[in-house]
Amino acid sequence: MDQGISEPEGSRKKKKKQVATPHPTCSRVHFSCGFIKKHSATTHPESSGLKAATKAASDVWKLMGPEEKVKYTTRACKVWDKYLSRLNSPPSVFLI
Repeated sequence: MDQGISEPEGSRKKKKKQVATPHPTCSRVHFSCGFIKKHSATTHPESSGLKAATKAASDVWKLMGPEEKVKYTTRACKVWDKYLSRLNSPPSVFLI
């Protein structure tokens, strides 16, 4: 008897989205964040100029040598290590 009856379209249960921990950023992103803030403040104070600032940050990053990138690479490594240690540790339990 139930075979001919179908559920109304909007009555299906929606799946809950899993909340994932976002992964940390790489060294280029650490550099770009600071560069874009400085670039926007000095060259385009009245507007964001995000596209031009992002392009400029990319160009400067490509021209930088490994010695100049060390500061950003070590910062990114520290963040990644902290992230990986949280993934490998058991979940914390709150006791009352």
